[in-house]
Amino acid sequence: AIWTYDQNFNALNTATLNGQDSWGTMAGTVDVIGSGGADGGSPDKYAKAWQNGAVSTINRLITSSVSGTFYVSMMRNTTAASYAGIFYVFDDATLPFEIDFTGGNISIAGTNIGTYSANTWYRIGVQYETGAGAWEGLAADTLKGNIDGGAWSSAIAFRSAVDDVNKIRIYDHDGDGTYSVGVDWIASAV
Repeated sequence: AIWTYDQNFNALNTATLNGQDSWGTMAGTVDVIGSGGADGGSPDKYAKAWQNGAVSTINRLITSSVSGTFYVSMMRNTTAASYAGIFYVFDDATLPFEIDFTGGNISIAGTNIGTYSANTWYRIGVQYETGAGAWEGLAADTLKGNIDGGAWSSAIAFRSAVDDVNKIRIYDHDGDGTYSVGVDWIASAV
């Protein structure tokens, strides 16, 4: 199977994300915010992770896929180097890759693919291959990324080899309660 999970958060309640649309196993604070999202919907909701002096995280199981393309909009309200806003993709408990907004840089699986400014939404595209299917010309356990529809990066190796991906996580490491990460419009198409 290819990536099939789509969520723009607009139909969810403006409240904690925990327990909505099968999101769960939460720590800290992850809320659905009523406006200011990236997808232009009405209402234009998004998920925001933040917590005073701690980590906020929430998980969701997705349909297992060995290869595919997905997009996610992300925004970080700081370019501070010591705090991270991350969208993780897992195979059960094994981490093949993550999209990381930290210190003004956007990286995937530890490889910098561009920069960001605080309080600005960016549309991140990821093409991935966990098997030998050569999705979009990729070798096993590699991916490519792009920002806002720009050129795809060169192939990036996964952090760990996996058989598929089946879980996503929104994560924010916040030092003092003022930093957050926004996630919106997770989709298989731009």
